[in-house]
Amino acid sequence: MTVTMQISRYVKKRHYGSIFSFKQVLHKVDASKRTVYYAVNQLTQTNAIVRVKKGIYLRPKMSRFGPILPEPGQIAVIMAKNIGAKLYPSGANAVNALGLSTQLSMNYSYVATKQMTSFEVNNSMVNIRYSRALETAERKLTGLKAKEKEKIILLWLSFEYLGKREIYLRKDEIIHQIGSLSSKGHLKFEQILSGKLHWAKTLITMEIS
Repeated sequence: MTVTMQISRYVKKRHYGSIFSFKQVLHKVDASKRTVYYAVNQLTQTNAIVRVKKGIYLRPKMSRFGPILPEPGQIAVIMAKNIGAKLYPSGANAVNALGLSTQLSMNYSYVATKQMTSFEVNNSMVNIRYSRALETAERKLTGLKAKEKEKIILLWLSFEYLGKREIYLRKDEIIHQIGSLSSKGHLKFEQILSGKLHWAKTLITMEIS
């Protein structure tokens, strides 16, 4: 069996839309790095696999019109999951996710809890930035239900993006959002509002009072 056939068989065992690395392929095939690289390139030319970025590939679902790729955002989520990172919408997309605005960025923009590089796929740029502050905040929210944890992170990101002046202009909407949190959620949310976001603690006080 040729190296190309071995790699093809490995790819076909994966789910459509799944992400894998060149290193993973290299460990599955008994051949030199150069030979594997050449075989992988052959498979990208036939659309059996799609190169997402250097060293990262995807198995696309095929149609009679060619490969069907997941949305760029879905690819970003899969890549984050592969390295154990959490990925959240950033900027205007975070504000929109909370329903605080109908403005939606035309860009795919995310913030991650681990180092990830931005990439381009299907003529779309996916921008990903790492935030140590988010990583710390996300860790402090351990113990909350997934949906509540996500809402708190989105509020945190919205505060960071909009800033004090804009947030206070939307005070009533923000307080309503905070009011839906559990008492435990309130406490943990207040704990992560430190540093540059320390001013936002007053919003929690307003909601409680």
